[in-house]
This record gives sequence, C-alpha cells and structure tokens, in this order.
Amino acid sequence: MKLRLKKPNAVASRSLISGLRAHLMERAPEYLGGAGPTTVRLLGSQSHLNCSTFRWEVRSAESSLRLLAKVPFSRADGRHDLPCPAETECPRMFPRVDPAHKARLEFVTLVRLATEFQRLNDPRFRFVRVQAFLPDLRALLMNEVSDPRLDVVLGQARRWRGKAATRALQAVTNAGAWLRYCHELAPLDHTRPRLHSRIEFKDSIQRYVDFLSTPPGLSSVAAGYFRSLAAEVGARAEDHLPQELPLGMAHSDFTPSNVFAGADGSVAVFDTIGRWQAPIYEDLARFRLALHCPNGWRAARSSAWTQGAQLALLHGYFGNASSGDAALALFDIQAALDRWASWMHAFRQADGVKRSLKQWRLKMAESVLRAYIDERRNQRLATRSRQPMARRMPHLYGEL
Repeated sequence: MKLRLKKPNAVASRSLISGLRAHLMERAPEYLGGAGPTTVRLLGSQSHLNCSTFRWEVRSAESSLRLLAKVPFSRADGRHDLPCPAETECPRMFPRVDPAHKARLEFVTLVRLATEFQRLNDPRFRFVRVQAFLPDLRALLMNEVSDPRLDVVLGQARRWRGKAATRALQAVTNAGAWLRYCHELAPLDHTRPRLHSRIEFKDSIQRYVDFLSTPPGLSSVAAGYFRSLAAEVGARAEDHLPQELPLGMAHSDFTPSNVFAGADGSVAVFDTIGRWQAPIYEDLARFRLALHCPNGWRAARSSAWTQGAQLALLHGYFGNASSGDAALALFDIQAALDRWASWMHAFRQADGVKRSLKQWRLKMAESVLRAYIDERRNQRLATRSRQPMARRMPHLYGEL
C-alpha cells in the first residue's frame, strides 16, 4: 500500500508504537517462516480520516517482510481510545461501527475472503493476507501490498491511454467479477440484513431529501427540486424494484481506492468488515459514482472514459446478462444523495476558514451531483420485467 509518509510518532502515541514493536519482535520469526536474529523497523505512518496506518519492515539474515498495521479511528494527538462519534442528524446508508470492534470485524472478514478466493484459485483475483488481530492495541496487522490502488491506475489511464487504459479497464472488469463473487458468499456470524425491501429504499431516499431541503445550509438547489425527486424516485421504485430487494454480502465502501490492481489486471480488495447484507446495486452504484466523481466534488475530465469504465464494471458483474438499468439508476441516485448529504453535513459542522472552504466545495459538489442525478432521471428507462433477472440470480432474489 503506497502511503505519504510522515515522521514516526507523528500520528500516534509512543505507547501504541511500542506495543506494535514489541509484538513484531516477539512474532517476527513466525512471520518470516524461520528462527534467527531479526530486526524490526518502523518505515513510516499516516493519519487517515478513520484510522492510522504504520508501515513496518521485519528482517532476518535470510528474508524480509513488510507489514502494515491499521488502527481504527486515529486522532491527531494519537489517542485511539476515543469512543465512537455519536450519530448526528446526517442520514447515512449504514451506522458507524464502534472502533473497539472494527479491527476485529475487518480481521475476521479479510480472513474469510482470503480463504474463499484462495480456494477459488482464479487468476483474476488475489487477496490481502492478514497476519494477526491485536486486541489490546485494537490493531489489524497485514502484509503490505506493493501494487497500486485502482484509483491511481485509473488516473494514469485517463492521461496516458494505450496499455495503461487496457490495464485499467481489465482491472475494473475484474473488480466487478470480484464483487459478484463476494455478494454470493454466505453471511458471517456478525453480518446483518439492511435495506431489504422496496419500502425501506423509498424511506432512505426521503431521509436524504428531508435533510438536504432543510436549513441551515447554502444549497443552491430549491427544496422543490428535492420533493419532485423523491416523488419520481418513489414512483420508479414501484415500477422497477421488487418488493424484496436482492441482497448480497456487501463490501459497503466499494470504490477504486479500496482495490489494488496488478500489472495483469488482477485485483485484491480490502477495507471491508462484512457487516451487512445489502442490496446488490448499492456497491455497484457507489463504485460508479466514484468513477464519475473521483475526489467527491469534481467530475472526471473524460466523460467517455468514465462511461467506458462504468460499462466495464457492469460487464464484470453481470457478464452478458441484463444489468437491470432501471433499478441501478435508482441506486445511482441514492449514492449521489448520500455523497451530497455528507458534503452538506461537513459544511454545517465547520466554522471559520474551514467553513468557507467547505462552502466552496459544497457548491462544486452540488453542481456535479445534480447533473449526475438528472442524467439518471432523464434516461429513457423502458419498463422491464423483474422475472428474467430473478431467474438468472435466484440465490439473491429468492421468491418474488
């Protein structure tokens, strides 16, 4: 995993780093596959929105291994014992997970995925090898992946085309195939169903609309726009969604930034805790929005390239079968509203200089996301029977 390095100890307490070092010193022979004198070195660390990551190198006379330690919910002062932030009025697709449990859930999920994809033995798919969960430190320890993230590969492909574009599209196609296989996996013990009916989907749209059309905020979009959107999405949901939605083992943050892409187009996916069985279109819609709007508030430069990547994703997931365009368009709108609400919430919570910056980005995001939503609203969506899709994917749809 490529990181922007900071000086050691810059983002975490000395006690946390000391704990990680002590564990690695003790278990280094096991990780290297043999005994003998070993050295442990901290290469760097980085603070993210919801975690800190630490790059380590374990070395002996015969071999070496680079490991990544991930500690959820980092803060700038290095405190990892803070409680989970309280839920606010901002609507979310799914509740936050307590940081005391997040690393353990991710460990269990990544071990399961590694087992399943190793057994599958498909050259399109690889996996992130996890080494340990450290409960005292709330840390997840895994092998470092040297391949670049897919969002980086896509950025290069947009600029260079040629072989870079071929590799990127192949990786996107394989990411879609990976997701299809993940959705078909049996749920874990901690997995729970979410948003499993058409009524719940319509309710989620209404919550986003209520939040975005309520002051305070500097939205340039009139409340009437959101009300008409909610009515239109509700009517289309009645026409194009079954009463019980097809659920799959959801990734819940399926974006190019959480996919590693090999030089041959193979993919490895990480950063999932297997918490939910959710509608299969939800992960697809989140990925498609990330292709269209990579940084969250500005559209990608090449719309033709973006559309090609979105089609590659669907081809990987559905093959030659119908992708259910009408249903997917509804979840595209939901994903855009979720992103819009997060930007609005960030603006409302900011103050001072940060508020001015958030206001500017909010306006940029509003323009991009409204255009994205309107494009889906204006599609000529022919009414399609839900039965053919149900016959092709009976394990997801169940009885209609």
